[in-house]
Amino acid sequence: MLKKIASYFNNVTKSKEITVKEEVVHVSNPYLSWILRYSGGGVSAQQAMDLYRQASAVTTAVEILAKSLEQITPRLKSEDGKLSEFNNVNDLLKHPNGFETFREFIGGMARHYLLTGNCHIIALGNINRPPIELYNVKPQNVNTQESMEDGFPISYSVWNGVGKGNYQRRPGRLDVTRFYASNLKEFYHIMGFSSESSNIHGDSPLAAIALEVQQQIKSKAHNLKIIDDGGRLSLIVGIKDAEYLEPEQWQEVKKTIRSDLQSNGIAIIKSADVNIKEASVSAKDMDYKGMDEVARHATYLRYGVPLPLVTTDASTFDNIVNATLTMYDHAILPLVNTLYAGLSKMLLPRFGYDLKKFSISYDPNSITALMSRRINEIRKLADLGFQTQNELRAMMPNLEPVEGGDEIFITKDRLPINPVKRKDYEVTDGTQSTG
Repeated sequence: MLKKIASYFNNVTKSKEITVKEEVVHVSNPYLSWILRYSGGGVSAQQAMDLYRQASAVTTAVEILAKSLEQITPRLKSEDGKLSEFNNVNDLLKHPNGFETFREFIGGMARHYLLTGNCHIIALGNINRPPIELYNVKPQNVNTQESMEDGFPISYSVWNGVGKGNYQRRPGRLDVTRFYASNLKEFYHIMGFSSESSNIHGDSPLAAIALEVQQQIKSKAHNLKIIDDGGRLSLIVGIKDAEYLEPEQWQEVKKTIRSDLQSNGIAIIKSADVNIKEASVSAKDMDYKGMDEVARHATYLRYGVPLPLVTTDASTFDNIVNATLTMYDHAILPLVNTLYAGLSKMLLPRFGYDLKKFSISYDPNSITALMSRRINEIRKLADLGFQTQNELRAMMPNLEPVEGGDEIFITKDRLPINPVKRKDYEVTDGTQSTG
Protein backbone atom coordinates (compact mmCIF):
# COMPACT_ATOMS: atom_id res chain seq x y z
CA MET A 1 0.00 0.00 0.00
CA LEU A 2 2.77 2.44 0.99
CA LYS A 3 4.71 1.64 -2.17
CA LYS A 4 1.62 2.39 -4.22
CA ILE A 5 1.21 5.77 -2.52
CA ALA A 6 4.90 6.59 -2.93
CA SER A 7 4.69 5.74 -6.61
CA TYR A 8 1.68 7.97 -6.98
CA PHE A 9 3.46 10.88 -5.28
CA ASN A 10 6.39 10.45 -7.62
CA ASN A 11 4.15 10.96 -10.62
CA VAL A 12 2.42 13.98 -9.15
CA THR A 13 5.31 15.94 -7.69
CA LYS A 14 7.83 15.00 -10.42
CA SER A 15 10.44 14.29 -7.78
CA LYS A 16 13.36 12.04 -8.65
CA GLU A 17 13.46 10.22 -5.34
CA ILE A 18 10.85 9.57 -2.71
CA THR A 19 11.58 8.15 0.70
CA VAL A 20 8.82 6.83 2.87
CA LYS A 21 9.55 7.61 6.50
CA GLU A 22 7.61 6.59 9.54
CA GLU A 23 7.86 9.65 11.74
CA VAL A 24 5.60 12.10 13.50
CA VAL A 25 4.16 14.79 11.25
CA HIS A 26 3.57 18.13 12.95
CA VAL A 27 0.23 19.43 11.79
CA SER A 28 -0.35 23.17 12.18
CA ASN A 29 -2.31 24.29 15.22
CA PRO A 30 -6.02 24.30 14.26
CA TYR A 31 -6.56 27.42 16.37
CA LEU A 32 -3.66 29.41 14.90
CA SER A 33 -5.78 31.17 12.31
CA TRP A 34 -8.32 32.06 15.02
CA ILE A 35 -5.63 33.54 17.27
CA LEU A 36 -4.17 35.56 14.40
CA ARG A 37 -7.63 36.65 13.36
CA TYR A 38 -8.36 38.19 16.76
CA SER A 39 -4.87 39.36 17.69
CA GLY A 40 -5.77 42.82 16.43
CA GLY A 41 -8.01 43.38 19.47
CA GLY A 42 -11.38 41.96 20.31
CA VAL A 43 -14.21 40.37 18.38
CA SER A 44 -15.89 42.36 15.64
CA ALA A 45 -19.66 42.69 15.40
CA GLN A 46 -19.87 40.33 12.43
CA GLN A 47 -17.65 37.75 14.13
CA ALA A 48 -19.85 37.93 17.23
CA MET A 49 -22.93 37.26 15.11
CA ASP A 50 -21.18 34.30 13.48
CA LEU A 51 -20.39 32.80 16.89
CA TYR A 52 -24.00 33.31 17.96
CA ARG A 53 -25.18 31.26 14.99
CA GLN A 54 -22.57 28.52 15.31
CA ALA A 55 -21.95 27.99 19.05
CA SER A 56 -24.91 26.52 20.92
CA ALA A 57 -23.59 27.65 24.32
CA VAL A 58 -23.48 31.28 23.17
CA THR A 59 -26.97 31.05 21.70
CA THR A 60 -28.35 29.45 24.87
CA ALA A 61 -26.82 32.01 27.24
CA VAL A 62 -27.85 35.02 25.16
CA GLU A 63 -31.39 33.76 24.58
CA ILE A 64 -31.99 33.01 28.28
CA LEU A 65 -31.00 36.54 29.27
CA ALA A 66 -32.72 38.31 26.36
CA LYS A 67 -36.02 36.44 26.69
CA SER A 68 -36.08 37.07 30.44
CA LEU A 69 -35.48 40.78 29.87
CA GLU A 70 -38.29 40.92 27.31
CA GLN A 71 -40.81 40.12 30.05
CA ILE A 72 -39.97 43.24 32.08
CA THR A 73 -42.31 46.16 31.38
CA PRO A 74 -40.83 49.69 31.39
CA ARG A 75 -42.21 52.37 33.70
CA LEU A 76 -41.61 56.09 33.91
CA LYS A 77 -40.11 56.77 37.34
CA SER A 78 -40.33 60.19 38.96
CA GLU A 79 -37.96 61.61 41.58
CA ASP A 80 -40.33 60.61 44.40
CA GLY A 81 -40.04 56.95 43.34
CA LYS A 82 -43.51 56.65 41.84
CA LEU A 83 -43.85 54.46 38.74
CA SER A 84 -46.18 55.25 35.86
CA GLU A 85 -47.11 52.85 33.08
CA PHE A 86 -49.45 55.15 31.20
CA ASN A 87 -47.56 58.09 29.66
CA ASN A 88 -46.37 59.30 26.27
CA VAL A 89 -42.95 57.65 26.65
CA ASN A 90 -44.46 54.23 27.28
CA ASP A 91 -46.87 54.74 24.39
CA LEU A 92 -43.89 54.99 22.04
CA LEU A 93 -42.05 52.05 23.63
CA LYS A 94 -45.11 49.79 23.41
CA HIS A 95 -45.25 50.43 19.64
CA PRO A 96 -41.72 51.52 18.65
CA ASN A 97 -42.29 51.08 14.91
CA GLY A 98 -44.57 49.48 12.38
CA PHE A 99 -42.70 46.16 12.41
CA GLU A 100 -41.93 45.39 16.06
CA THR A 101 -43.54 45.20 19.47
CA PHE A 102 -41.70 46.45 22.54
CA ARG A 103 -40.52 42.93 23.38
CA GLU A 104 -39.08 42.45 19.93
CA PHE A 105 -37.44 45.88 20.03
CA ILE A 106 -35.90 45.54 23.51
CA GLY A 107 -34.98 41.92 22.73
CA GLY A 108 -32.96 43.11 19.73
CA MET A 109 -31.24 45.71 21.89
CA ALA A 110 -30.37 43.08 24.48
CA ARG A 111 -28.97 40.58 21.97
CA HIS A 112 -26.85 43.23 20.25
CA TYR A 113 -25.42 44.39 23.57
CA LEU A 114 -24.79 40.86 24.89
CA LEU A 115 -22.99 39.83 21.71
CA THR A 116 -21.03 42.95 20.81
CA GLY A 117 -21.02 45.16 23.90
CA ASN A 118 -22.81 47.83 21.86
CA CYS A 119 -26.36 48.80 21.01
CA HIS A 120 -27.35 51.36 18.37
CA ILE A 121 -30.77 53.01 18.03
CA ILE A 122 -32.29 55.24 15.37
CA ALA A 123 -35.08 57.70 16.21
CA LEU A 124 -37.17 59.04 13.34
CA GLY A 125 -39.09 62.30 13.50
CA ASN A 126 -38.45 66.00 14.09
CA ILE A 127 -35.39 66.14 16.37
CA ASN A 128 -36.99 68.93 18.43
CA ARG A 129 -40.07 66.84 19.21
CA PRO A 130 -40.81 63.36 20.56
CA PRO A 131 -39.72 60.62 18.14
CA ILE A 132 -42.27 58.96 15.90
CA GLU A 133 -40.47 55.63 15.50
CA LEU A 134 -37.54 53.76 17.02
CA TYR A 135 -35.40 51.13 15.30
CA ASN A 136 -32.46 48.96 16.26
CA VAL A 137 -29.41 49.20 14.00
CA LYS A 138 -27.39 46.07 13.27
CA PRO A 139 -23.95 46.63 14.86
CA GLN A 140 -22.20 45.21 11.81
CA ASN A 141 -23.82 47.96 9.71
CA VAL A 142 -22.21 50.76 11.73
CA ASN A 143 -18.85 52.46 11.16
CA THR A 144 -17.56 54.82 13.85
CA GLN A 145 -15.18 57.77 13.41
CA GLU A 146 -13.07 58.69 16.43
CA SER A 147 -12.46 62.27 17.53
CA MET A 148 -8.77 63.11 17.73
CA GLU A 149 -9.48 65.53 20.60
CA ASP A 150 -11.30 63.37 23.16
CA GLY A 151 -11.18 59.79 21.82
CA PHE A 152 -14.99 59.53 21.67
CA PRO A 153 -17.06 59.13 18.50
CA ILE A 154 -17.25 62.19 16.29
CA SER A 155 -19.54 60.60 13.69
CA TYR A 156 -21.32 57.38 12.78
CA SER A 157 -22.04 55.93 9.36
CA VAL A 158 -24.91 53.50 8.89
CA TRP A 159 -24.67 51.93 5.47
CA ASN A 160 -27.81 49.80 5.42
CA GLY A 161 -31.37 49.75 6.75
CA VAL A 162 -33.89 52.37 7.87
CA GLY A 163 -31.24 54.51 9.53
CA LYS A 164 -28.90 54.65 6.54
CA GLY A 165 -26.87 57.86 6.58
CA ASN A 166 -24.02 59.81 8.19
CA TYR A 167 -24.57 61.12 11.72
CA GLN A 168 -22.50 64.02 13.04
CA ARG A 169 -21.96 64.94 16.69
CA ARG A 170 -23.69 67.98 18.12
CA PRO A 171 -24.05 69.19 21.73
CA GLY A 172 -27.53 68.41 23.03
CA ARG A 173 -29.83 69.49 25.76
CA LEU A 174 -29.00 68.58 29.37
CA ASP A 175 -25.44 67.69 28.44
CA VAL A 176 -26.54 64.70 26.34
CA THR A 177 -24.39 64.46 23.22
CA ARG A 178 -26.51 63.98 20.13
CA PHE A 179 -25.79 62.60 16.65
CA TYR A 180 -27.97 63.77 13.77
CA ALA A 181 -28.07 62.89 10.08
CA SER A 182 -30.76 65.49 9.40
CA ASN A 183 -33.58 67.20 11.24
CA LEU A 184 -35.51 63.93 11.04
CA LYS A 185 -32.92 61.31 12.11
CA GLU A 186 -31.10 60.81 15.40
CA PHE A 187 -28.54 58.12 16.25
CA TYR A 188 -27.83 56.91 19.79
CA HIS A 189 -25.13 54.50 20.95
CA ILE A 190 -25.30 52.50 24.20
CA MET A 191 -21.73 51.39 24.77
CA GLY A 192 -20.22 48.97 27.26
CA PHE A 193 -16.75 49.14 28.74
CA SER A 194 -13.88 49.53 26.28
CA SER A 195 -10.44 48.12 27.10
CA GLU A 196 -8.88 49.86 24.10
CA SER A 197 -7.21 53.26 24.02
CA SER A 198 -10.23 54.89 22.39
CA ASN A 199 -13.89 54.99 23.44
CA ILE A 200 -15.66 54.42 20.16
CA HIS A 201 -17.10 50.98 20.92
CA GLY A 202 -17.44 48.58 23.84
CA ASP A 203 -15.72 45.22 24.17
CA SER A 204 -17.66 42.18 23.09
CA PRO A 205 -18.22 39.77 26.01
CA LEU A 206 -17.16 37.03 23.58
CA ALA A 207 -13.63 38.42 23.31
CA ALA A 208 -12.65 36.88 26.65
CA ILE A 209 -13.93 33.42 25.68
CA ALA A 210 -13.25 33.45 21.94
CA LEU A 211 -10.90 30.47 22.02
CA GLU A 212 -13.25 28.40 24.16
CA VAL A 213 -16.19 29.14 21.85
CA GLN A 214 -14.19 28.36 18.74
CA GLN A 215 -12.99 25.16 20.40
CA GLN A 216 -16.59 24.04 20.79
CA ILE A 217 -17.35 24.83 17.15
CA LYS A 218 -14.27 23.04 15.82
CA SER A 219 -14.70 19.98 18.06
CA LYS A 220 -18.26 19.50 16.87
CA ALA A 221 -17.22 19.93 13.25
CA HIS A 222 -14.42 17.42 13.78
CA ASN A 223 -16.75 14.87 15.37
CA LEU A 224 -19.21 15.24 12.52
CA LYS A 225 -16.39 14.71 10.01
CA ILE A 226 -15.34 11.53 11.82
CA ILE A 227 -18.92 10.26 11.68
CA ASP A 228 -19.05 11.03 7.96
CA ASP A 229 -15.77 9.15 7.51
CA GLY A 230 -17.10 6.16 9.42
CA GLY A 231 -14.41 6.33 12.08
CA ARG A 232 -11.43 8.26 13.35
CA LEU A 233 -8.44 9.73 11.52
CA SER A 234 -6.47 6.77 10.18
CA LEU A 235 -3.54 8.18 8.19
CA ILE A 236 -1.51 11.38 7.95
CA VAL A 237 0.13 11.96 4.57
CA GLY A 238 2.64 14.70 3.73
CA ILE A 239 3.32 15.61 0.10
CA LYS A 240 6.64 17.08 -0.95
CA ASP A 241 6.76 20.13 -3.22
CA ALA A 242 2.97 20.46 -3.03
CA GLU A 243 3.30 24.23 -2.77
CA TYR A 244 4.16 24.27 -6.49
CA LEU A 245 0.83 22.73 -7.43
CA GLU A 246 -2.05 24.83 -8.65
CA PRO A 247 -5.13 24.83 -6.37
CA GLU A 248 -7.01 22.64 -8.84
CA GLN A 249 -4.14 20.14 -8.95
CA TRP A 250 -3.89 20.08 -5.16
CA GLN A 251 -7.59 19.27 -4.82
CA GLU A 252 -7.29 16.58 -7.46
CA VAL A 253 -4.35 15.00 -5.60
CA LYS A 254 -6.31 14.79 -2.36
CA LYS A 255 -9.39 13.48 -4.11
CA THR A 256 -7.44 10.75 -5.93
CA ILE A 257 -5.61 9.57 -2.80
CA ARG A 258 -8.81 9.27 -0.80
CA SER A 259 -10.51 7.51 -3.68
CA ASP A 260 -7.69 4.96 -4.10
CA LEU A 261 -7.60 4.22 -0.39
CA GLN A 262 -11.42 4.24 -0.15
CA SER A 263 -11.40 6.40 2.98
CA ASN A 264 -11.90 10.03 3.95
CA GLY A 265 -10.13 9.50 7.27
CA ILE A 266 -6.84 10.77 5.85
CA ALA A 267 -5.14 14.08 6.62
CA ILE A 268 -3.22 15.25 3.54
CA ILE A 269 -0.79 18.08 4.23
CA LYS A 270 1.94 19.98 2.44
CA SER A 271 5.34 18.95 3.77
CA ALA A 272 9.07 19.42 3.19
CA ASP A 273 9.31 15.70 2.53
CA VAL A 274 7.01 12.77 1.90
CA ASN A 275 5.71 11.49 5.22
CA ILE A 276 3.22 8.72 5.77
CA LYS A 277 2.20 7.99 9.32
CA GLU A 278 -0.63 5.92 10.71
CA ALA A 279 -2.57 8.15 13.07
CA SER A 280 -2.57 7.10 16.68
CA VAL A 281 -4.66 9.33 18.89
CA SER A 282 -5.10 8.76 22.59
CA ALA A 283 -8.43 8.85 24.37
CA LYS A 284 -7.36 12.07 26.07
CA ASP A 285 -6.65 13.73 22.73
CA MET A 286 -10.07 12.69 21.47
CA ASP A 287 -11.92 13.95 24.56
CA TYR A 288 -14.05 16.37 22.62
CA LYS A 289 -16.90 15.90 25.06
CA GLY A 290 -14.68 17.25 27.81
CA MET A 291 -13.58 20.19 25.69
CA ASP A 292 -17.18 20.94 24.82
CA GLU A 293 -18.10 20.95 28.50
CA VAL A 294 -15.25 23.32 29.34
CA ALA A 295 -16.31 25.67 26.54
CA ARG A 296 -19.93 25.62 27.68
CA HIS A 297 -19.07 26.32 31.30
CA ALA A 298 -16.79 29.21 30.29
CA THR A 299 -19.57 30.72 28.17
CA TYR A 300 -22.25 30.43 30.85
CA LEU A 301 -19.97 31.90 33.50
CA ARG A 302 -19.03 34.78 31.21
CA TYR A 303 -22.68 35.69 30.74
CA GLY A 304 -23.69 35.10 34.36
CA VAL A 305 -26.00 32.16 33.65
CA PRO A 306 -25.84 29.70 36.60
CA LEU A 307 -25.15 26.11 35.61
CA PRO A 308 -28.28 24.61 37.31
CA LEU A 309 -30.38 26.48 34.72
CA VAL A 310 -28.60 24.94 31.72
CA THR A 311 -27.42 21.51 32.93
CA THR A 312 -29.09 18.55 34.62
CA ASP A 313 -26.30 18.12 37.16
CA ALA A 314 -27.64 18.77 40.66
CA SER A 315 -30.67 20.60 39.27
CA THR A 316 -32.92 20.39 42.31
CA PHE A 317 -35.89 22.70 42.75
CA ASP A 318 -34.10 24.78 45.40
CA ASN A 319 -30.99 25.04 43.24
CA ILE A 320 -33.03 26.27 40.29
CA VAL A 321 -34.85 28.88 42.42
CA ASN A 322 -31.61 30.19 43.91
CA ALA A 323 -29.88 30.11 40.52
CA THR A 324 -32.71 32.13 38.97
CA LEU A 325 -32.40 34.80 41.65
CA THR A 326 -28.64 34.92 41.15
CA MET A 327 -29.06 35.31 37.39
CA TYR A 328 -31.47 38.21 37.84
CA ASP A 329 -29.22 39.95 40.38
CA HIS A 330 -25.96 39.59 38.46
CA ALA A 331 -26.99 39.45 34.79
CA ILE A 332 -30.56 40.41 33.88
CA LEU A 333 -31.24 43.42 36.12
CA PRO A 334 -27.83 45.03 35.42
CA LEU A 335 -28.54 44.62 31.70
CA VAL A 336 -32.01 46.17 32.13
CA ASN A 337 -30.53 49.10 34.02
CA THR A 338 -27.94 49.70 31.27
CA LEU A 339 -30.43 49.61 28.39
CA TYR A 340 -33.11 51.62 30.21
CA ALA A 341 -30.54 54.26 31.20
CA GLY A 342 -29.59 54.62 27.54
CA LEU A 343 -33.22 54.92 26.48
CA SER A 344 -33.77 57.52 29.20
CA LYS A 345 -30.93 59.72 27.97
CA MET A 346 -32.08 59.44 24.38
CA LEU A 347 -35.84 59.80 24.78
CA LEU A 348 -36.80 61.74 27.91
CA PRO A 349 -35.35 65.15 26.92
CA ARG A 350 -37.22 64.94 23.63
CA PHE A 351 -40.45 64.38 25.56
CA GLY A 352 -39.71 67.35 27.80
CA TYR A 353 -38.74 65.38 30.93
CA ASP A 354 -35.87 66.49 33.14
CA LEU A 355 -33.29 63.70 33.39
CA LYS A 356 -32.54 64.76 36.96
CA LYS A 357 -36.13 64.05 37.96
CA PHE A 358 -37.31 61.26 35.65
CA SER A 359 -35.97 57.99 34.28
CA ILE A 360 -37.19 54.88 32.49
CA SER A 361 -37.25 52.09 35.05
CA TYR A 362 -39.27 49.00 36.04
CA ASP A 363 -41.31 47.65 38.93
CA PRO A 364 -39.33 44.85 40.66
CA ASN A 365 -42.54 43.62 42.29
CA SER A 366 -43.96 42.78 38.86
CA ILE A 367 -41.17 40.32 38.04
CA THR A 368 -42.56 36.84 38.69
CA ALA A 369 -39.16 35.22 39.11
CA LEU A 370 -38.38 37.52 42.05
CA MET A 371 -41.72 37.04 43.79
CA SER A 372 -40.63 34.15 46.04
CA ARG A 373 -37.80 36.19 47.50
CA ARG A 374 -40.08 39.17 47.99
CA ILE A 375 -42.62 37.07 49.88
CA ASN A 376 -39.89 35.67 52.14
CA GLU A 377 -38.63 39.18 52.86
CA ILE A 378 -42.13 40.39 53.76
CA ARG A 379 -42.70 37.33 55.98
CA LYS A 380 -39.50 38.08 57.91
CA LEU A 381 -40.49 41.73 58.36
CA ALA A 382 -43.91 40.65 59.60
CA ASP A 383 -42.32 38.30 62.14
CA LEU A 384 -40.06 41.08 63.42
CA GLY A 385 -43.11 43.28 64.04
CA PHE A 386 -41.46 46.51 62.89
CA GLN A 387 -44.08 47.47 60.29
CA THR A 388 -47.83 47.77 59.99
CA GLN A 389 -50.01 45.56 57.81
CA ASN A 390 -50.55 48.39 55.36
CA GLU A 391 -46.81 48.96 55.06
CA LEU A 392 -46.33 45.27 54.34
CA ARG A 393 -49.20 45.27 51.83
CA ALA A 394 -47.60 48.21 50.00
CA MET A 395 -44.61 45.98 49.27
CA MET A 396 -46.76 43.67 47.15
CA PRO A 397 -48.30 44.63 43.80
CA ASN A 398 -52.02 45.41 43.51
CA LEU A 399 -52.72 45.40 47.28
CA GLU A 400 -54.58 48.42 48.66
CA PRO A 401 -54.46 49.60 52.31
CA VAL A 402 -57.08 48.12 54.64
CA GLU A 403 -58.97 49.77 57.49
CA GLY A 404 -57.21 49.28 60.79
CA GLY A 405 -54.01 48.21 59.05
CA ASP A 406 -51.88 51.06 60.38
CA GLU A 407 -51.39 49.54 63.87
CA ILE A 408 -48.15 47.85 64.82
CA PHE A 409 -48.50 44.51 66.62
CA ILE A 410 -46.13 42.67 68.89
CA THR A 411 -45.12 39.37 67.32
CA LYS A 412 -45.53 37.15 70.38
CA ASP A 413 -49.16 37.80 71.28
CA ARG A 414 -50.22 39.87 68.26
CA LEU A 415 -51.39 42.63 70.67
CA PRO A 416 -51.16 46.38 70.04
CA ILE A 417 -47.65 47.64 70.68
CA ASN A 418 -48.96 50.62 72.72
CA PRO A 419 -48.96 50.14 76.53
CA VAL A 420 -52.20 48.44 77.66
CA LYS A 421 -53.93 49.76 80.76
CA ARG A 422 -55.58 47.12 82.95
CA LYS A 423 -58.83 49.05 83.19
CA ASP A 424 -59.01 49.20 79.38
CA TYR A 425 -58.07 45.59 78.77
CA GLU A 426 -58.76 42.95 81.40
CA VAL A 427 -58.66 39.21 81.23
CA THR A 428 -60.84 37.29 83.72
CA ASP A 429 -61.77 33.62 83.73
CA GLY A 430 -60.51 33.17 80.20
CA THR A 431 -62.58 36.02 78.79
CA GLN A 432 -61.50 39.50 77.89
CA SER A 433 -63.35 42.73 78.36
CA THR A 434 -62.73 46.39 77.79
CA GLY A 435 -64.00 49.15 79.99
